[in-house]
Amino acid sequence: MTTSNRWLFFLLVSVVLAGCQGLHLQQKGSLTEAESFAKGLDQYIETGDLQPLKMLPKEYPDGAWGPRAELVVRLAEQQEQLVADKKKTIAVKEAGQKQQALQKDQELTRCDSELAALKESNQELTKTIDQLKKLLIDMESRSN
Repeated sequence: MTTSNRWLFFLLVSVVLAGCQGLHLQQKGSLTEAESFAKGLDQYIETGDLQPLKMLPKEYPDGAWGPRAELVVRLAEQQEQLVADKKKTIAVKEAGQKQQALQKDQELTRCDSELAALKESNQELTKTIDQLKKLLIDMESRSN
């Protein structure tokens, strides 16, 4: 995942979290959960590792940040899948273009071969015409 994709993802997560700003954390454990979420998010942005965010709902099953972590993980995985699909599409397109180029090269090679054969045939026909002209001249000169 590129840095720009990570920043875009971070921006999306920030917007989602900004909507949750009105919620009040009432338990002391929630602060630890929020810190775990923040650290997990930071680690994802820096390294692309989603494991801490995946573990958050398991560590705090009744916590407020677990669903947010699941959302972040889901969005990150969707984004990675989209990037992978796009790369696959580009690879298929490039392969198709290479195949078309190969077919065009083969067609050009075939056309070059046919052209060479036609030139050779043309030269032989030109020689035959010249011989026939000489024969015609000889025959006319003998008949006179």
